[in-house]
Amino acid sequence: MATFVPPKDWVIHETEHWWVNHRCDTRYPGYLMVGAKDPGGVTLADLSLPAQSELGPLLARSSALLQESLGAIHVYNGRFGHAPGHTVHFHVIPIYEWTVSAYLGDERYRVIRETLEMPSDIASPMDFDGADMTLFVWRTFAGPGVEPPPTDCPSVEDVVTRLRREF
Repeated sequence: MATFVPPKDWVIHETEHWWVNHRCDTRYPGYLMVGAKDPGGVTLADLSLPAQSELGPLLARSSALLQESLGAIHVYNGRFGHAPGHTVHFHVIPIYEWTVSAYLGDERYRVIRETLEMPSDIASPMDFDGADMTLFVWRTFAGPGVEPPPTDCPSVEDVVTRLRREF
């Protein structure tokens, strides 16, 4: 049985079957989690049909708000984890122009670009792979002990307040 309940300070919106909250272990603004409330809902197939039906519109609304309110140029939605103690949950990851700039300026990711034979002078935010950008966000902005680089972006607290108001 899953036991994780997002802290109230991070919850942005909730429905009968889902919580939308800011990811608790990141300072990356707008990184949302959409998690099932049903403690027995460890996989999508474990959930009731009403819970499953609520998911698509909730992911769409979350993505749209990140684009409209925060200016995300891309939003990735995915189910990646299956950690014990967590219900089925989805990551909603916004990518901003400043994220792309930080990625391009990080020498650790030069190897990825070279391996994929990407041009060194990427001309557009469309010229990179979503998996690479997701890895960059995870390893640069999320997780225990991660010290993110300085960025000119809103704080997580400001984003939570804004998204609560607009949801």
